[in-house]
Amino acid sequence: MSKLFDIVKNEVRLNPDIIAIPALNTLWERDTSRNKINAKKELSYIVFLADFKSPYRDLFYKDRTTVVKDDVFGKRSSWVPDESVLAAIEKYKQLQKTPTMYLLESAEEAVDKLASYFRTINFDEVDDVGKAAKDLAASVIAVGNIRKSLTSLKQQVESEISDNNSRGGNEIYYYENPESVQNLKLK
Repeated sequence: MSKLFDIVKNEVRLNPDIIAIPALNTLWERDTSRNKINAKKELSYIVFLADFKSPYRDLFYKDRTTVVKDDVFGKRSSWVPDESVLAAIEKYKQLQKTPTMYLLESAEEAVDKLASYFRTINFDEVDDVGKAAKDLAASVIAVGNIRKSLTSLKQQVESEISDNNSRGGNEIYYYENPESVQNLKLK
């Protein structure tokens, strides 16, 4: 897949090839305003939320959706992603993923669940032998290994991205000439 977006100085730059992807084109075409401000914001939301190189990537997904929405649309905005935006998010995720990315995403979801478990454990429900505390201690020790494994997996994904090769082994054309890319400015 050729690169659909670049994030440059917190602005999303659109590759003109986006028009060929129906789920993303829907957002562009439904905005009938002259400046396409809403379409630009929705596409920015998608990129900041779902792109592997997004500056928001390290936030928990649940937190990321709120932070990105507030940053793109404003904290007081009542905007919520509709069916078309959700479909475009899924399409964008699908188009950028490699098999290693699928593995990393699954691992990150598991880590989110583990973190939630650590935050919600109730030591008042510990049995007489202290089994829950022992299990938690063993889990905490394992977290260091999990972190190292995730870091290694992220490095593999970043290596795949920077290799400039698509899943099919074809070279990806990155739009190096800024005039060949349409700028999407939020302001």
